[in-house]
Formats: sequence, C-alpha cells, structure tokens
Amino acid sequence: MVITIDGIQKLKHNFLLDREIIDIKSQSHYGTEHYTFHFPKVEGHKPSKYSQWEDAFVIHLAREPKNGVYELFWMGLHGVTCQYLEKSDIKNFSKFYSHFRKVITLAKQYWDDNK
Repeated sequence: MVITIDGIQKLKHNFLLDREIIDIKSQSHYGTEHYTFHFPKVEGHKPSKYSQWEDAFVIHLAREPKNGVYELFWMGLHGVTCQYLEKSDIKNFSKFYSHFRKVITLAKQYWDDNK
C-alpha cells in the first residue's frame, strides 16, 4: 500500500529543534511503502564511535503490515521515539507535524539524558 501525504514536501528544509530536514523520500522497504526524512549531521560535529544527537539521522513513517497502523520513529531509537498513527493522523498535516515534532523532541531528550 502506497502512503500518500498531500503537502509532505512542505516539510523539506524546515527546522525542528535546530535540525533541518534535507530530503524526503518515498520508498519500498521489505515490501512496505514508507517515507524517510533525512537530517544531516551538525556542521563541525566530530563523529564518535557512539551515536549522538549531532549525527545525521533518518525518521521513518511506515505502515505496520500486521495491524495497519502507521509508525513514525527515529531509526535506531524506535523504542524511545515511536508514535503510532492512524491514517487520519497522517492525512491531517497539522496532526502529522505535531507527531513528527514529538519524535524529534523524544530523541533530543534521549540524547540529553544519555550523554
């Protein structure tokens, strides 16, 4: 099933907690259609062997095949950031944006708490 969100490209180049969305892709992964939202690393950030808030990251929106709900999460922090959405939540841009912002906020909180 293809996920279509009218106006989704409006998020490109928006900033959430000082992090810019640089690319939005719709793709198929393991037989499920999903969106990926790409954020670059913070300029001047020196990589570490451990993941950090300043690293590049990807947010995923995917339909859970078993129950038809949609999951919005930070790849690598699914258990901390996952938001479960109904189709009506992703069709309503302001509701979707609110959930998207919550994922970013939860990830930032995780990194702040685990420095």
